[in-house]
Amino acid sequence: MVAKDSIPFVLEHLDVDKKKVMAYVTCSEHMVDSLLSIADTAYSKTGSYGLEDLGMDNKEYNKWITKDYKDTISIVIALFDSYASMVNSGMDEASASFVWHEVARLQMKHFYEKTGGEWQEPNSYEKLFRVIDGVMGTYSCGTQADMNMAAWRSVMPVDYRLIEAYKQLADLGNDIETTKLIHDDYMYTLTTYRAHRESIDEWYSDLPREQGTLFEWLLRSKLENINLLIKNYKRGKIDNNTVKKNLQEHLCLANKRLVKLTKDFLDRERDDFR
Repeated sequence: MVAKDSIPFVLEHLDVDKKKVMAYVTCSEHMVDSLLSIADTAYSKTGSYGLEDLGMDNKEYNKWITKDYKDTISIVIALFDSYASMVNSGMDEASASFVWHEVARLQMKHFYEKTGGEWQEPNSYEKLFRVIDGVMGTYSCGTQADMNMAAWRSVMPVDYRLIEAYKQLADLGNDIETTKLIHDDYMYTLTTYRAHRESIDEWYSDLPREQGTLFEWLLRSKLENINLLIKNYKRGKIDNNTVKKNLQEHLCLANKRLVKLTKDFLDRERDDFR
């Protein structure tokens, strides 16, 4: 779909405002169009999803989960589908993640409105994320394969919160340099973790769970740092130059300490997740 300048970009299923999305990405408009097409395909399948689509095939667990969460299951699984298909599309990963964030927000908003609820951020999406916590909590009590899967599936809500915080920080800075630094910081976080993971020269059955838990913790540590920047900026304690310096130094708030994220740092922290 090609949007004229005077007409907002609207997908068939999701009312995604492309102008709003473009404010937070560094990629081309054509790439955003391609990502939104992927999102449209994912959203069109909402309602046809089952827990089995996440590789969750324990019938007893699924019976408990279905009883507890009922119609919320399909939207939760749809979120995982859009997350996987967009972020792993092979395009600019940071921009794809930021486009996905807006898509996911609208997926959840439409679900609330369709089921008679009122969409309020952050309360509404946090309720859905608690469903994800409940589902993954059930499977984390299962086999080793179940625990491995649950650890990695638990990453998505934290990633959403991190991108939400980055977008709030971008709004405060309100310049293209801050947006670029945010993307650089986000990608540095991902690539530093991957360098740590790829350096591991051993294998054991619990390693995927360990690494999923470590990665989630890393994103939470980064989120705490970004939230602190937002808080201090709003209180007038820091200015935009301080924010930019923090992003350039790739800091995270880990165990209540502000530290520079490096591969060596993750190598040392790994023992806490074994």
